[in-house]
Amino acid sequence: ALVTALYSKLFDWLVQEVNKSLAGSPEPAVGGSGAAPASAAAAAASAGAAAPGGGRPSLSIGVAQRTVGILDIFGFEIFQHNSFEQLCINYCNEKLQQLFNNHVFKEEERVYKAEGIDFSDVVYTDNQSVVDLIEGARPPGLLRKLDDMTLGMRATDAQLVASIVREHNASPDFIAVLPARVKTLGLPRDALPFGVKHYAADVVYDARGFISKNKDLILPNVVSLMQGSTLPMISEQLFCAEDDGTPVGTDSPIPASPAVRRLGAGGSGGAGRRRGKDTGTQAKKFRTQLESLMQTLGAAEPHYIRCIKPNAQKRPGVFEGSLCLEQLRYSGIFDAVRIRQQGFPFRWSYADFVARYRCCTDVSEEVAAAMAERGVDASASGWARKRGAVPWDEAFHKGVARAIVHRLAERLGVAGGCFRDVRFGKTMVLYRAEAHRRLTELRGKATRPAAHSIQRAAKGIAAKRA
Repeated sequence: ALVTALYSKLFDWLVQEVNKSLAGSPEPAVGGSGAAPASAAAAAASAGAAAPGGGRPSLSIGVAQRTVGILDIFGFEIFQHNSFEQLCINYCNEKLQQLFNNHVFKEEERVYKAEGIDFSDVVYTDNQSVVDLIEGARPPGLLRKLDDMTLGMRATDAQLVASIVREHNASPDFIAVLPARVKTLGLPRDALPFGVKHYAADVVYDARGFISKNKDLILPNVVSLMQGSTLPMISEQLFCAEDDGTPVGTDSPIPASPAVRRLGAGGSGGAGRRRGKDTGTQAKKFRTQLESLMQTLGAAEPHYIRCIKPNAQKRPGVFEGSLCLEQLRYSGIFDAVRIRQQGFPFRWSYADFVARYRCCTDVSEEVAAAMAERGVDASASGWARKRGAVPWDEAFHKGVARAIVHRLAERLGVAGGCFRDVRFGKTMVLYRAEAHRRLTELRGKATRPAAHSIQRAAKGIAAKRA
């Protein structure tokens, strides 16, 4: 426990020093509202410039501080043996994935509202049921149940698993592992397994040691010993006493993994202090700090960067498909793509749509009518050559785009049913994958002869010059 506390507090101290060195001068808030605008890109803002003593920095009234934070987290951890640390990390990833899904869906919703189209049939799968399974209050989730058993008298890990199975066996996101499957899963004979259907994959956890890890707190007399150290770094920085006398060294979560350590560094200051019976467990502190992190991220403007390693050897020119697929699945890329697919992922402005797909069908009648309305005679020469004399406004392009889609739906009959689901917004055309496939196919058929003609002419000119 002492080594754990030393490592965790040293990590917190390093984050604090880095943030202090990077912190700029506060700028006066525009209009003097006194509100600090949330502009952090991601979660290091939760580990933001920590004040001395482990507290959070305070912004004075009328002063705003702009920050850019970076949350660097690998993602899900799925090993041959998964324990309490992996449950905490995967729980954190479930919350982050939920935030990511909400962000993607909100962006989609914003586009649909701006374009004035109906999106009531656009839905996406939420992982709230998995989050409730882990942190829920009624019925108590896995971590709450763990806290109850940890604070109980002489509870064992076996009793914890039995209680979890009784409580959540009916949940579609819970996996009750039968004893006969323990060997097939490659677990020891005395393992205490249970599983969770995370959004990335099913994970089987071994509950052995859950209770001891959850209450692995450094003893007060050891903290007092550290506070009496002759090394100022230990006594004044890492183990300085807080205002209420609670040692800082007992306030850190499990540092068994970088993901958990970084989250611990971004804790909510004194949020994990022991104020009651149920606040002394590692799971409770982790939930509290994770909630603080999610509040920070929810108030920020996030931008996501997904880094995919092509191979485990870190060598150029080597691509391992299974490794890349695993990273894409664990980072939630497929879920984001699924949200886009359920909506209208293909979008073109009316001018670009007309320029790209006008070759797919004949809309000369509609174009001539539109030009006549604008007082332009298109009979003498091609309408394309009259471009300078025509007010090529958005209404013109929107009418031509509608004509293209309508003609294609009529021409293809049953096969053109996908075009009946095309949406015409205020500034763009929106449609789904099947319509895009049809349009690409028709455009290829229309442009291929023209490409051959250009090739013949170019080859002829090149031959004559030779």
